[in-house]
Amino acid sequence: MYLRRSGDQSQYASPLKIQHSGEQRFIQLQQWLLANLTQPLTVADMAEQVALSERQFRRVFGERFAMAPVQYLQQLRLDKARSLLLCDGYSLQRICSEVGIKDPRSLIRLFNTAFGCTPGQYKQRFC
Repeated sequence: MYLRRSGDQSQYASPLKIQHSGEQRFIQLQQWLLANLTQPLTVADMAEQVALSERQFRRVFGERFAMAPVQYLQQLRLDKARSLLLCDGYSLQRICSEVGIKDPRSLIRLFNTAFGCTPGQYKQRFC
């Protein structure tokens, strides 16, 4: 269950968008993605999960959620990385392996682009 966060911490809105969509196949897709974040997932894999062609899946997903499926997957990975940062004992390498990001440099770059700070700065601010 995803809840709205208080204070300065940004909201975990990506999962909430799908949870409130009301479409069971997209809710199941979200659960499948979260269970398989460590795997190299493609749009074709996602389309297969909802029984649509890749082209139709991209179109429907974009219309319903105003983002590309790959952007959504990246947001899920970054959301999980944020929550793992707050756990004691998780190195950047371990977080990368838990969320399916290839290396710490990629995580730092993605994190900085998405949140305007490095994972270390985020951890200092919210721990």
